[in-house]
Amino acid sequence: MAASLGPNLTRDGLVLSYDFSDRNTYLPYSLINMSTWTVGIGGATGYNANGNPTSENERFSGTNPWGDTDIIWGSFPSGNGNDDGGWNTPYFNIDNTKLYRFSVWVRRTSATFGGTFYFGMYANGSGSRRMDNSAAEGNAYWHCSGTGSLTQNVWYLFVGHVYPWTTTYTGKHPNTGYYLINNPVKQGEIDGCNIGTGDLKWSSDSTQGVHRTYHYYCADNTTRLQFYDPRVDLIDGTEPTIYELVTRSAVKTRDMTNNSYNGIYNNKPTYTTNNKGEFSFNGTNQYIDCGNVLASLTDVTLECFVKFGTQTQLYGGIISKTLSNANGWELRVSASTSTTTSLDFRYVGDSASMGFGALTNGVWYHLVGTGTNGSQKTYINGVQAYTNNIALSPSANSNSLLIGKLAYSSLYVNMTMGFAKIYDRVLSAAEILQNYNSTKSKFGL
Repeated sequence: MAASLGPNLTRDGLVLSYDFSDRNTYLPYSLINMSTWTVGIGGATGYNANGNPTSENERFSGTNPWGDTDIIWGSFPSGNGNDDGGWNTPYFNIDNTKLYRFSVWVRRTSATFGGTFYFGMYANGSGSRRMDNSAAEGNAYWHCSGTGSLTQNVWYLFVGHVYPWTTTYTGKHPNTGYYLINNPVKQGEIDGCNIGTGDLKWSSDSTQGVHRTYHYYCADNTTRLQFYDPRVDLIDGTEPTIYELVTRSAVKTRDMTNNSYNGIYNNKPTYTTNNKGEFSFNGTNQYIDCGNVLASLTDVTLECFVKFGTQTQLYGGIISKTLSNANGWELRVSASTSTTTSLDFRYVGDSASMGFGALTNGVWYHLVGTGTNGSQKTYINGVQAYTNNIALSPSANSNSLLIGKLAYSSLYVNMTMGFAKIYDRVLSAAEILQNYNSTKSKFGL
């Protein structure tokens, strides 16, 4: 089992563990990210459309490089041979004494191959500079190849680097080039386009950069490119490795046990680096589908660190493993005001329900529910809060376990979560207190 689960956490019976402060669970966002992408036409927040915003750029639900459903940016050229799709990001702040990595996934889905794929950047001040001769290049591209160079329906990850302005190096970073899915071995070099034989570097007066990805100069209206997961990473030792970029889906969280209950994000909860990493769910449509965890529901422990906002729905599932409003366990929201949220833990089929009472919104809580036939308990911050001794008839079901949504209804939770853990046994009071004491400092408790 992964060492990152912590030396003091109870592991016996642990079947699922998501720790959003651990990059083995989730790759952190870079200086730019696609969390603002929604299904629709034109640009998105943080992405200014290249080409006609109403006809040549469209985001849609599609298949990402690992076969997961996510939002994809597509180019739909008009055939006028001009700018035909893609984006310029707004300027973002950089430190010109540091090294940065730019990247983006691209594939051609059409049999036709009109126009050119461009992968580049801008820098403010005096602009970016070529590595090979230090000349300013205000319109810099690492790569600008005809779309026919992209094999149809194959995803490529293109990578380029921008060096500190003080560097005397004149070549390319070893990782600059292009890669294929699940293969960290570089498959080829960038073509250099208009920047010569090296990478790029900042100017001494550069303070900001822009990520650029284009489909350009397409004289037909049938060629299609798709773009995915643009990133700009500061190379300081905390950035994802190339191996992680080519093997880790941007829409998936990884289970830290060996059981591989890797969750799929629906409508992308918002990631921040607060408390070393956390996800916020909007209470409207965001949740994680964890798959068929807890096939048997006889003995369970549901555990999480969460804080709540004002709920917009009367009910919602924090952690929910249920079947058609019957036969299943859930931690759920049951009522809310602008300052408090009421919760309960229950076995749905027999309506064994225990309220946590009203918890203050915006405050972190360690919440645990344990359930078995004849005994159900809840804990707040390591201390037992309620108990029931109800005879139940728990049995198996094949529904997915969901985080942020009831499993049997479209009812969501406005919350921020630091971690979630599921056990296939009932933890003792001492084990629950041990888990709380091992993690509380991360959340200021």
